[in-house]
Amino acid sequence: MFGLLKKKNVATNVDLSSTDTIEVLKTLASRTANKLNLDAQELKSGLFGSTAAGTNQIVAGRVLITHTTSSEIKEATGMIITFSKFIPWNDDASNRVDYAVVLVMPTADDNADALTQKAAATVSAHLNQLDEWRDSSSDLNKLLHEII
Repeated sequence: MFGLLKKKNVATNVDLSSTDTIEVLKTLASRTANKLNLDAQELKSGLFGSTAAGTNQIVAGRVLITHTTSSEIKEATGMIITFSKFIPWNDDASNRVDYAVVLVMPTADDNADALTQKAAATVSAHLNQLDEWRDSSSDLNKLLHEII
């Protein structure tokens, strides 16, 4: 019963107006900020920073794991977003991304690498279920709660 009360930080089948990396990051920041009630500009800056630093990960050529920070939170949180169509991440056709895991950590948290690694391991453990779960907010929310 308590599982039903967990907030669902999930958006499924998101249509992207562009597959350009910057536009995708803007969409991720906007969707995450709206869902988590956080400042979109702060999230966007962090997502751009993690992309520029090369600390994002692509799992199995289809799941983007990215991270940002927020001064408005005290504990790590995040969001899972599925796209309505595959996107070639960084214009690389071998990376046909249709999932994004956006990790949001408190500004003072220096644990981005550990949380990103945990996210990658958790997603890897569930690769066989991704096609089945892509439209299921409940299943994706459970996956997110395994990560965070």
